[in-house]
Amino acid sequence: QQQQQQQQRRSSYADDAKRILDRLQELNKADTITYNLVINAFAKSSLPDSAETAEKILARMEKVYQSQVEQKLKAEADAESHADADAEAEGHADAEGHAD
Repeated sequence: QQQQQQQQRRSSYADDAKRILDRLQELNKADTITYNLVINAFAKSSLPDSAETAEKILARMEKVYQSQVEQKLKAEADAESHADADAEAEGHADAEGHAD
């Protein structure tokens, strides 16, 4: 009976952890540690769908990570493009100044 109560608590912890993860995602505050803690909670729970839930959470984490990588690459490309445009504009200004 004690073991059954412990399994129920673990299941409850997993559900609580998932609710916290969902809220942190809404706030854009979930990180790798958060995802791993929730996946671990489901791995230790006795919920019948715990493995599937853990896989779904992992897939969410991968999707968020990929989105962040794409945003970072786009921001870097935009910054590089602006720097090139600034350098080109500066080069035209210098050329105009020497034409006098």
